[in-house]
Amino acid sequence: MTPEKCRIKVMKIIAKANGVTSIVIQGPDKDRVMVIGDGIDPIKLTTALRNKVGNASLESAQKMKNKNEDEEDTCYASSSYGSSGYPQRPVYYKMIHDHPYWN
Repeated sequence: MTPEKCRIKVMKIIAKANGVTSIVIQGPDKDRVMVIGDGIDPIKLTTALRNKVGNASLESAQKMKNKNEDEEDTCYASSSYGSSGYPQRPVYYKMIHDHPYWN
């Protein structure tokens, strides 16, 4: 496989990984890759590269610091699933005891 095809294959594998925001090819021979993102699992990424390309090694993994560490972004997610993992039944009726018809 030519070096250019190998680089393309490596970039495709890395781009499929969760949390990757950018990929930079570095080194004098363009044989090193710097991956930037949030929540990337370096062990899974290195294993995927070893399985599909061949020789791959992890040189360093660092956690990047945000510019605004004082500000925390809060994101709230809601789900229709309860704590048991099964969906809750929809409410088809509702009893109203204070209605004039029932008094």
